[in-house]
Amino acid sequence: MSIRLLWPDASDPTVLNVTALLERLAGESIRAQVLRQVLTAAERSDVTVERGLWSAGEEVLRRSVLLRGAASGRSFLHATASIAVRRLPLVVSKGLLVSEVPFGRLLHDAQVRITRTDLRGTDQSLGELCSLFDGLPPAARAVRRSYVMRLHDGVAVADLVETFPLSITQAAFAVTQLAKEHPSTNA
Repeated sequence: MSIRLLWPDASDPTVLNVTALLERLAGESIRAQVLRQVLTAAERSDVTVERGLWSAGEEVLRRSVLLRGAASGRSFLHATASIAVRRLPLVVSKGLLVSEVPFGRLLHDAQVRITRTDLRGTDQSLGELCSLFDGLPPAARAVRRSYVMRLHDGVAVADLVETFPLSITQAAFAVTQLAKEHPSTNA
């Protein structure tokens, strides 16, 4: 069984997002549990300012979330993001601040087309994030990927780092495949 480690990637359609993929794999709706969130001004020393993504003083939402199954409560992905909220439609910015709707779903529902650039990923151990994933050990394998989310005109709106344990993603994929291949015959 092969799992793409960097899904969705830069060549995927802009409507494809991590939330939709996780929902397909898990067979349930996904919600964002906000672990930490602060609205702040980007500082000159901020790496995203140095990389030219934001301007010093620009309002940026810094957040850490878990994408969890709405029914099962199972954690599938941890994400940290730096988001230039004023560059987004108000409905998306407000949704980020007051709802459990994942960022990708907010963008999709608002019909905001994005691209992913500077996509990088590594296969590594889960490390200190292990406690967020139903007691997986720190040595559990995980994919950590980072990318910049841009509007269709190239304007950067988010700098993200996502971590997902391979065992959870692969298990969800296997269960979904089994259900498709062997539908229940309960009468």
